[in-house]
Amino acid sequence: MKKRVLGLALAAGAASYLGLAKRDLVDAIVKLEKPQGELFTRYEGAGAYAFICKNQSKSEDMFLDWIAYNGWEKADQVGDGLFFINDKQDTLLVNRDAILGGRYLVFRASRPIDA
Repeated sequence: MKKRVLGLALAAGAASYLGLAKRDLVDAIVKLEKPQGELFTRYEGAGAYAFICKNQSKSEDMFLDWIAYNGWEKADQVGDGLFFINDKQDTLLVNRDAILGGRYLVFRASRPIDA
């Protein structure tokens, strides 16, 4: 418990220090850090289709499974960019960036994933 509170305090402090203390980003980080918190969440600060998760394989895998659940099939990967295609032959580009010292991953999609 003490470790989790310290981690949350450090994450919030780092966000403030780096100038990333936009309310939506801090709120998203708090959702991720709560006990029994979310594995990934949408936030509005980095564009219309941005999602954030902890930099853990479980969280990233769950996010990619959610993309597949919404009808997108992985087509290719170039660097940190993932390309998906659906049954209508629409394409989706998802870029992945690490923030706050690599503690979190931000995924930015080129179009709505769950549309």
